[in-house]
Amino acid sequence: LIRLDKVKTAKNKDVEFCNKFLVKHYDFDIKDLFSKYSSELDSYYLSISNKNLNKILEGIPDREIYADTSDYKFKKYDANLTLDEVNHKVDVKLRGNTKQHWIYKKKSYTIRPQKNDFFNEKLFFIPERRAIVGEYLINKISKFIGLQALESSFGKLYINDIDNGLYYVSEAFNKDFLFKNNLPEANIYHTDSHN
Repeated sequence: LIRLDKVKTAKNKDVEFCNKFLVKHYDFDIKDLFSKYSSELDSYYLSISNKNLNKILEGIPDREIYADTSDYKFKKYDANLTLDEVNHKVDVKLRGNTKQHWIYKKKSYTIRPQKNDFFNEKLFFIPERRAIVGEYLINKISKFIGLQALESSFGKLYINDIDNGLYYVSEAFNKDFLFKNNLPEANIYHTDSHN
């Protein structure tokens, strides 16, 4: 915001012109406006055997041979995910068609429920590697105006009690999303190669 104050030495005509562009200045903390929208971050606790965790890390393709191919599939491994003190049997795997998701110490993950579990699939994105805030805002604005949008938030991921930091957590755009939103099952096309 730009604040244009009246200048006593200015001519009246100049003051009237400047007043058209005057931005009101508020002296209260803007955090007060948004305090009702604040919330605690969800914490996700992933428990996986060291054997399976090592297999996940060993399955990272060579950067050189994988540069632009998208047909590579990461293998999934058994794990448990605890959220809000409820334990879920899940499959976990690395995710992403580009190396930005898995060449750094912090990785992106897909966590899917195993059969007979009502936990929704979650995608854990490294927020530093994409314009995630924009994606998050688009989902919120879409919901606000009544459009179908992915459930998304920010949360902390712990793997075997080790804090892996902040993640952008989103549901997947798949047949479960369509079913939940009373939409007919149809072909789903992806245009974002970073998924």
